[in-house]
Amino acid sequence: MYTFAHVEIPVLNLKQAATFYGALFHWKFKQFYGDDYLLFATPEGEYIGGISRVGQIPVIDEFYIYVEVPDVDAALAMAEKLGGQVVRPKTELPEGFGQYGIFQSPDGYRMGVWMKS
Repeated sequence: MYTFAHVEIPVLNLKQAATFYGALFHWKFKQFYGDDYLLFATPEGEYIGGISRVGQIPVIDEFYIYVEVPDVDAALAMAEKLGGQVVRPKTELPEGFGQYGIFQSPDGYRMGVWMKS
C-alpha cells in the first residue's frame, strides 16, 4: 500500500519500444486497451506498467522513473547498443544508497537505472 502501482512510458513507436525495453529489462509485453497500448511484465510475470503511443515525447526535466538492475554500467551499455544514449554515466550515491545512471531511449524518453550498493 502507498507505493507505485503502475508506470506508463510514452513512446512514439510501440514495436520499436517493446523491442528496446524487452531487450534491456527482459520485460514481456501484452496487447491491451486498443492498438496504442501494451502492458509490460517483469521476467517473473508481474505486470508493472505499460507503454502508450503518443504523438510527441513530453520533456520533463529532472523527473525520472528508475528501474532496478543488477549492473548500472552493463544496463547503460546495453541501452546504447540498442540505439539509446547515455545522459548520465554511473554515479555513486552517498551513504551507500546505491548507484544510478540515466539514458535516453531511441524515442527520446529519459529513464534511470539504479542498483543497490
